[in-house]
Amino acid sequence: MVIIKKESQPNRIKMNTLFVALLSQSTVAQFTVNSAQKNVGVQLFQWNFNDIANECVNFLGPNGYAWVQTSPVAAHAGNAFDGQTFPWYLAYQPLAYKIGNRLGTEQEFAKMVQTCKNAGVDVVVDVVLNHNAYVNKQDTWGFGLTQGWSTADFNENLPDAGLTKDNYHDSICDDNVGTSAHPYTDFNQQNCRAGTLVDIATEQPVVRQKIANYLNALLSYGVIGFRTDLATYIPSNDWRAIQSLLNKNYRGNSAYFGQEAYPMPSSNNFQDYTQIGRVINVNGYTMPVGKAFRNIGTSVDQLGNILQNQARPLANEAVSVTFIENHDQVRNTDGQNYLPLSRMDINLYNQAMAFNILYPYGLAQVHSDYYFQWNGGTDSNRETPVSAPFNSTGYILPISANPSKWFQQHRLPAVYSLVRVRNYMGSTAPSAITNNGLGSNQIYWNVPGKAFVAINSARGSQNLNMNNVVATGLPAGIYCNMVYAYSSNGTCKLWHGTSINGDQIMYTVDASGNTQLNIRSTDLNKVVVLYGGNDGYLKNVPPTTTSTFATTATQTPVSNNVPVTFKVTHDSGFGDNVYVVGSFNNWATCAGVSCSWTAGNVWSCPTTLSNGVSYEWKAIQYGTASGTTCTNPKWSPGSNSDIVVTSGAVATLSY
Repeated sequence: MVIIKKESQPNRIKMNTLFVALLSQSTVAQFTVNSAQKNVGVQLFQWNFNDIANECVNFLGPNGYAWVQTSPVAAHAGNAFDGQTFPWYLAYQPLAYKIGNRLGTEQEFAKMVQTCKNAGVDVVVDVVLNHNAYVNKQDTWGFGLTQGWSTADFNENLPDAGLTKDNYHDSICDDNVGTSAHPYTDFNQQNCRAGTLVDIATEQPVVRQKIANYLNALLSYGVIGFRTDLATYIPSNDWRAIQSLLNKNYRGNSAYFGQEAYPMPSSNNFQDYTQIGRVINVNGYTMPVGKAFRNIGTSVDQLGNILQNQARPLANEAVSVTFIENHDQVRNTDGQNYLPLSRMDINLYNQAMAFNILYPYGLAQVHSDYYFQWNGGTDSNRETPVSAPFNSTGYILPISANPSKWFQQHRLPAVYSLVRVRNYMGSTAPSAITNNGLGSNQIYWNVPGKAFVAINSARGSQNLNMNNVVATGLPAGIYCNMVYAYSSNGTCKLWHGTSINGDQIMYTVDASGNTQLNIRSTDLNKVVVLYGGNDGYLKNVPPTTTSTFATTATQTPVSNNVPVTFKVTHDSGFGDNVYVVGSFNNWATCAGVSCSWTAGNVWSCPTTLSNGVSYEWKAIQYGTASGTTCTNPKWSPGSNSDIVVTSGAVATLSY
């Protein structure tokens, strides 16, 4: 959570975590669905309740995602702040413990939870319990609330939350934590305002009961547990007292908690909170792993040391939930600390996600967001837009109304294809991360008998190719590289929307368990993932019995690149050029197919794509006529177009 947009303390950027079993650290249970081990969830940021329900049925359940985390579901502050309309962060400024906001009604929430449960996907709700809305913020949207704050001085009650001015800490500290008068100490962090947001007195029994009533209402609808915003801004003893008031979840277990945790100022750790539930280890995991993939003071081949010396001292595997990005991380440009790779370099993002999902360190979570342009800074113009698409009354529109406005990282083939691999690994411990005989930023590891992963993140003057013979820990056979393709009818078939550039998609493992890597500097993802699941292992193809890895054995042509042409009829105005982007290039707007203008405002866009593969695509334009750039182009209207690639195919679009 970002408290307010003017907030700039680096240790205050909010990190997303996941739920946690409310057990002692030694007995924290694995997150499972229907007795099947599933260890990867997804945060569907600013998705409305109806879209989440549909996604559970149509994609998350079938592809093995274990849980979905919603944005905050409670009524919150109004529709304007810093001159912006409906900025996303107002959802983290609650006004009442009442279900229903821009994401949908309480009835739609209830239906969503049940639908997802039926699809085998549990629901985790993001809850904000440390504070209430920004002082002097009126409820201007229409949640049906009585009032918000009406004066700059905190002397009002908050009737919709059932709280009075005596239920807050302003009598103790009416200043923001982090100021010169109230620097970061344990006491100030847990009693002063968080970025002007008034701090709730969670030590009071009446407040604890109000919070417990809200959480119990959510549990009654069938949620599995909660992501708790600013968890370490609430004393751990208060959390224990609140937990003692909660009902069991629908499985008959204690509710799961996931804590947005930062090291306490006095101890520089949060060990006490690992006894309450799982934590997200931003300082020990997300930041240093991000630096490794961006080559900032460290490298990918140091990831083993990073886990041992930075992640584990703060939170070990048993109590961690990890991610590369969340809604705050992806909106940050502090290059020394954060990793907004999905905005900056999709190939590095895919590599980092392969590490996060497939090197088991706690539970893994994928972030999925809408498209926005980052403008930098900390003021009101730092990002455009500040909300997912919404209608005239402020409700978040269905994704189907504006599909090109949504990134949907969880649907990238290089991401969702790995979820099933992680589930197949189960609780088997991975080998050490290995760099022996390899170049800088090159690593591999295996989960014995289950899976093998190699990442080539070399760059610059480093040895760019990775063609070593390595031990996979797998039985002999022929495997598909799951990043690109899956096993089907005795061959490797590309995932829908996947492109290759001569990348090797089939690997032979010999009788000794060895394979020869072939990850080139020109490959699109530079990741190899082999595993023994039915859709990864070509069981009907005899394995080689020697350590000779012939090209014909390791690379069976599945689809060759053939010429196609996109033709777009559109008057773009003088100064703008037209390009084509789509699932064939991961919707990278700055790397689209270039088009040439011809008579009649017909833009011709020739390229080559994989034969027999189906892609979705749209046209974009940018330039001086519209005052846009590749990072913020104008999109063709309507739904995505489709093309099934054959040699000489022509796909047309007119608007």
